[in-house]
Amino acid sequence: MIRPSEVVLRKWFPTAPFNRDDDGLIQADIGDGVLVSPLFREGWPIALIETHPRDDNAPCSGVIRIGDGVEGWMIQQESPLTLHPSIQCIVCTHHGFIREGKWVPA
Repeated sequence: MIRPSEVVLRKWFPTAPFNRDDDGLIQADIGDGVLVSPLFREGWPIALIETHPRDDNAPCSGVIRIGDGVEGWMIQQESPLTLHPSIQCIVCTHHGFIREGKWVPA
């Protein structure tokens, strides 16, 4: 049985390899060391947990809320996923875009 998270990842990131973290959460490797996992509310994806390497290669992470561009990032294209605007970590300033299902550094 395919879980909803796998369905979403296959749709949003069709060329990305998948793996599981230590807690069993499925992740898509979208490039440049960036891993993403969907979060759901009432069966719908509402956010992505995004993990990336800091300059010292230690892991850092954040949440990308899916919304309307005002209350989160706007989906410009669903398959493969393109979000707007860019994504910048408030902890380590890692910065880039999700375009065509891949991480694009800013």
